[in-house]
Amino acid sequence: KKALFYNDMSGFRSRVSKIAKTKGNSFIRYIFNKLLNNLYSSLANFAPIGSLRIYFHRKRGVRIGKNVSLPSGLALERAFPEYIVIEDEVAFGPGVKVITHSIPPISFNRVVLPHVSPVIFKKGSWIGAYSIILPGCTIGNNSLVSAGSVVSSDVPDNCIVAGNPAEIIKTFKPRRKKS
Repeated sequence: KKALFYNDMSGFRSRVSKIAKTKGNSFIRYIFNKLLNNLYSSLANFAPIGSLRIYFHRKRGVRIGKNVSLPSGLALERAFPEYIVIEDEVAFGPGVKVITHSIPPISFNRVVLPHVSPVIFKKGSWIGAYSIILPGCTIGNNSLVSAGSVVSSDVPDNCIVAGNPAEIIKTFKPRRKKS
């Protein structure tokens, strides 16, 4: 999906109506879907079994592949879950936060545009505990994000990143699977 820019700071009803129209819904249907999304998100956070967490996040609109590990305490975006793509064999540590949108306060209205951008986790990536993934980032195939890192740009395939902001600390060749 492309980044969605919006800078309408008018009233709540008109903002929600405009967003609902872009998604092809009525105002009431949009509000109902948001409430349902929050319910599924809460159920996913407290589900005792990983497969239940995956089920509830999929119901919210998160695209999740096979053999994915979603621990309790994982915070996937509530406002725009449809902008999160998790491919096969991705693992998350506890406390990871995935953010797909940015809405600056009105004092920054002329400096930073509010936007929504997709976050993509490619096959085999591993996100360490308490990392933060910001809007518009793609985590490459077989890449590792070290614990506590803040990822603000794309991570290439087959590398390890760490820090705030996350920087490449090591690249490697992927191991070949024995046949």
